[in-house]
Amino acid sequence: MDTPDEDRSKWRYEDNGPPIVTVLAFRQWLGLLPLALDMGETLFTAAAWPTWRQQATDGTLDAHFRTELAHWSNKVRYPADDMAYVFAPVLHPDQDEPITITEPQKVYMLVYTLLREDGQWRLHSVGRMIPPADVGKTAYSW
Repeated sequence: MDTPDEDRSKWRYEDNGPPIVTVLAFRQWLGLLPLALDMGETLFTAAAWPTWRQQATDGTLDAHFRTELAHWSNKVRYPADDMAYVFAPVLHPDQDEPITITEPQKVYMLVYTLLREDGQWRLHSVGRMIPPADVGKTAYSW
């Protein structure tokens, strides 16, 4: 959810940056559950891992959630040091070809929020866009 005074003018942007590798590893991990449960620990922030582990164990990472995350933007957004967003537009499950969006339009999406811990990009949350201050970061411009 955007904050009314949000200023993205100083954010950094990169195509296919290192956080995408973590997003793709997460997608692969979802497909390997429940067998690869413990592999997830290397994908998530230390603060988030207990919640993700519990959801993977109790089955709340359901097939619908996996379907919603079938697409992602190749643009990585960096709102603060050691923080990144990757947007995941939620499209029809049969949409399997790239889509170029050429004009403004509303798109339902989930946001991967990633944090760099110990030099590695780790997934913190998937859902709404987490403001940098909520994870102890200072935004480039807010």
